[in-house]
Amino acid sequence: MEIKTKYNIGDHIWIVQEGSYFDSIENKRKLSGEVEVIDDYIGSIVIVDESIIYLPKTADMVELEEQDIILDKEDNKLIAKIKDIMKDIHEREKK
Repeated sequence: MEIKTKYNIGDHIWIVQEGSYFDSIENKRKLSGEVEVIDDYIGSIVIVDESIIYLPKTADMVELEEQDIILDKEDNKLIAKIKDIMKDIHEREKK
């Protein structure tokens, strides 16, 4: 059986997300207000029902869907994702 995915194990990717930290006073994780950009590779692909989940080699606890993948050569997509996350952070901080 052959399974086709948009991306492959070993593809060089960027992971872009808002960072978080554990607040020991409130005993929960909180968003940091900072963008994290991680340089990694697709380490494995998990298929459950009709969902495809991409797992990076080194970034623990990160599960990516196809729309979250930014290949290392997609500079415009990388910058757009950083700006999008920063926009969300600024809007949240205005409240």
